[in-house]
Amino acid sequence: LIPFVFGILTKLTSAMFIPMLMVYYFVFEYIPMSTGEKQARRNRLIIQAILLFVLMLVSVAFIMNMQSDTFLPGTHSRWQYLITMPFVLLHYFISFFIPYNLSADTDWSILESVWNIRFFTGMLFVIAMLFAFYKTYNKKHLAPISFGILWFFIALAPTSSFIPLSEVLNDHRMFYPFVGLTLAVVYLISIFIIKKEYAIRENNTYQAVLAILVVTILGAHFVGVRQRTEVWDNGESLWYDVTIKSPENGRGLMNYGLRLMSQGDYKGSMEYYQQALEFSPRYSYLFTNMGICYNAMGNQEQAEESFKKALQYGYYSHKPHYYYGEYLLKHQRYQESITEFNISLEMAPQYLYSMYKLMELYAAIEDWENLKVIIAKAQNLFPNDITASYYADVAVGKMTKLDLARKRSINTPDASTFLNLSLQYYFAKKFDSSAWAGNRVLDYDPNNISAYNNICAANNVMGNWEKAIAAGTKSLELNSENQLAKNNLNISYKRQALQNQISETNDATELIDLSLKLYTEEMYLDCVKACEKSLKYQPKNSIAYNNICSAYNAMENWSEAVKAGEKAVEYAPEYQLAKNNLAYSIRMLAASK
Repeated sequence: LIPFVFGILTKLTSAMFIPMLMVYYFVFEYIPMSTGEKQARRNRLIIQAILLFVLMLVSVAFIMNMQSDTFLPGTHSRWQYLITMPFVLLHYFISFFIPYNLSADTDWSILESVWNIRFFTGMLFVIAMLFAFYKTYNKKHLAPISFGILWFFIALAPTSSFIPLSEVLNDHRMFYPFVGLTLAVVYLISIFIIKKEYAIRENNTYQAVLAILVVTILGAHFVGVRQRTEVWDNGESLWYDVTIKSPENGRGLMNYGLRLMSQGDYKGSMEYYQQALEFSPRYSYLFTNMGICYNAMGNQEQAEESFKKALQYGYYSHKPHYYYGEYLLKHQRYQESITEFNISLEMAPQYLYSMYKLMELYAAIEDWENLKVIIAKAQNLFPNDITASYYADVAVGKMTKLDLARKRSINTPDASTFLNLSLQYYFAKKFDSSAWAGNRVLDYDPNNISAYNNICAANNVMGNWEKAIAAGTKSLELNSENQLAKNNLNISYKRQALQNQISETNDATELIDLSLKLYTEEMYLDCVKACEKSLKYQPKNSIAYNNICSAYNAMENWSEAVKAGEKAVEYAPEYQLAKNNLAYSIRMLAASK
């Protein structure tokens, strides 16, 4: 029974070893006994059988108890699933001899009632098999046949009887029962061959026919195995085969679409998702993947709608909340994202990935108390978890998102970490540091186009046109079709030309107009310079002071913005835009103190 214990910890269907052991003893040992011997052993055998069944039930209960509360085997009616199974058993039986139309994920559906030709055909098969068992079980020389028949039924009992699984039929379920079927069929054939042994030995024609049959059968299986190996070689060919063999299988269509999405073929992927929707209109995972695909295509409205449908139809699972949380995180909707990850964690308290995302979020928004709570929860369940230990250090040092990026680049200095650091510096408006990190990328990857783009963009903001143009030009040399590089370089030339106009223009009105162009281009310091130059010609120009106020507001330099705003209102008391800008400056200055 030791192998049985290891077996049931691996696969629940191993529990069928107990009834198989009983059938084996009944067929091979109990039946051949004399009547007196049967009577002498009967009581002891009954006790042993009861103990074995108790062992089986305890083992099954133990395994079932370890399953998640959210585990749902299937949504079919138990009765409809049961009446569908006889025809499924017939399909398995035929597949033993002719393995046709094999599919990794079939699209068989349940029968609505017993008034269906498939039910009657399946029941005739079951009755015929049980009749064969009845005719062979009490004949010692036919015991392997009767044992093999019951093996077939017992091995299929967990998946093809009273427990309604989501998949009505699955080809891999045949492997276990086929062991018994092999025993029965091969033994039956061997009986006929042994009866004809003398004639076969004496007749060359018989020997040739047998040889041809053996070679044909093995050759056919050889070809079949090669074909299946080619189909199962990778996920793309496997799921494409499913769409051909099982064209009404929503999950198969979705999984092939998923392969296309992983290759960046979002349009092709969505076509298969839409086909899957026809056959699985309430499939939560399908809506989740549609949400991910719509998001990648830039269609936020459809993505949001798909994720919410995934939540609606996947109410029993934590995963729709997890993936919706990821979507919200990518769009920096942090509080909503935290809510979804927390719901996911409530439904699956040991799901580490939800904990990881919460750690990332709490660190990003600098919520140190909640970060410590989630780290403690993770370490309580998984004491040696590396990610939890990493964020524990973050919580102690109260590191910001930028600190984390800097730490990663120091600990693992390579092109990708410095590139990420460059982006983090850029979004933090530390443009000088962004350009520095971009140049560090080039130490590890001299032809990194993204690094040159970052350097160009950072220098554009700082007004270092020569450096910006040099980086942008290099990026286009590496890839002349890179649209981002083209855009950045165009900005460099445009802003350089605008900046040069400040020194070339000596008319107050033209300088005011120029300052507006500079503001639109986010060249705020240059906007201030143009306005200050215009004030040399018109010292009390309220529009110039208002533009200076707006530029300083954009740079979050509230004190200078207030000074300029006060001047604008002083020279034009009814200038409403200046009043609004000044009020905003005063409010933000007070909030910053």
